[in-house]
Amino acid sequence: MARANRLRCLAALAAPSLLLACSGETASEPAPAETTAAAASSAAAPADPTALAVDGEGLRLFDPASGSARPLPFGTPWQRAVMALGFLGEPLTGRNEECEAGPLDFARWDGWLTLYGQDGAFVGWFADTGATGRIATAAGVGPGSTRADLEAAYAVKVLESSLGTEFVAGDLYGLLDSPHPDSPITALWAGTSCNFR
Repeated sequence: MARANRLRCLAALAAPSLLLACSGETASEPAPAETTAAAASSAAAPADPTALAVDGEGLRLFDPASGSARPLPFGTPWQRAVMALGFLGEPLTGRNEECEAGPLDFARWDGWLTLYGQDGAFVGWFADTGATGRIATAAGVGPGSTRADLEAAYAVKVLESSLGTEFVAGDLYGLLDSPHPDSPITALWAGTSCNFR
């Protein structure tokens, strides 16, 4: 993909999600004073130009103007990872005690991106259909991309599982609406997540 096209794709990014079959969540909303301050700050300041890309090793923050990238890998201290995405707004945060991987902290942005933390470290992310057109990998593949798009960018294994039509593409995992080539990606994740099989 040409650099200009890649930057256009990345500029359109940004993801929580459905926690598949999870229960026992506790969540906290930002305090009213924090919400008011954040709203005033965002109204007074220009939009942050940072773009976000997902990959199998974590996240990448891009400056579309310069093309420079900064990795946010799995293992980053949890609070630092959440703060690095402050340009997305205030997340819903909480803890899910009943994931198969054990208790997971989460930070969820407006129903399209969820980060997961465990033992004080960033360990995974999940994006679903709410992230369509808002987040993708550096190769331009994200929720809403088709199976054909996915297979053009990655070596992919597709299988039927208890979650549905699932795929593995290196360290990326996800779900397709069906096995057909024009079927869209309905969920995409990497690292530790709260999916029950």
